[in-house]
Amino acid sequence: MGLSHSPSIISNGLIFYLDGSNRRCYTGSGLTASGLVDRIDSTLVNGTGFSSSNLGFFSFDGANDYISFAYPEKLNSGYPITLSLWAKWTTTGTTTATIQTLVDNNYQTAYLSGPGSIGFVIQDRPDLGKVLEWGASPGAGITRCTSTFQVGDGTWRHITGTNNGSTSILYIDGIQSGLARTAAGLGDSQPFVNIGRWAFSNNRFVNGNISGLMIYNRALTAAEVLQNYDATRGRFGK
Repeated sequence: MGLSHSPSIISNGLIFYLDGSNRRCYTGSGLTASGLVDRIDSTLVNGTGFSSSNLGFFSFDGANDYISFAYPEKLNSGYPITLSLWAKWTTTGTTTATIQTLVDNNYQTAYLSGPGSIGFVIQDRPDLGKVLEWGASPGAGITRCTSTFQVGDGTWRHITGTNNGSTSILYIDGIQSGLARTAAGLGDSQPFVNIGRWAFSNNRFVNGNISGLMIYNRALTAAEVLQNYDATRGRFGK
């Protein structure tokens, strides 16, 4: 895969990896970025920016920028999942009007289609006390896993959400920060994944920077989450 880090990034179960630090992923210009695993292409929409700082990240203006890519074929209903990324943004407001969505698989649409049909989402929730929300559970109702503190503080944060089929866990900077019991593994999901927006109503755009998005078709252990954090934190000043 050409992934060079010390310590190494966990590769077992890795099915999608988008990282602007690798020029095979993104050359620094253009509307297409190529995934470093299985070559899943991503499309930069409405002027999504790119910076070579921190070895490379994508920037979003909070107005209409986002990145979209096809849902990975190796991730199926009922599977466990891990979603991981680096992000930098600032929480604003105290209501649903200022929610910022980091990654979304049309979670609300999947939820409305009926029990057992929920994709996944990571979003900033000022309306819930300025916490970060991770959701990846099917069932009659949204099972939230939220952080224990405000994550959107204008600094780079390493965010990882896992679901092993019975429990969702949220990690911030390699440390567990939230837990929720869930009914099963990942629910039926939608055809596309979005970075930086809420696809259901085309809003909740993030105003910030995102890099190093990884998706696994298994739940990483706490030790593996910490290893991925340690492998990449140097470029983000951690």
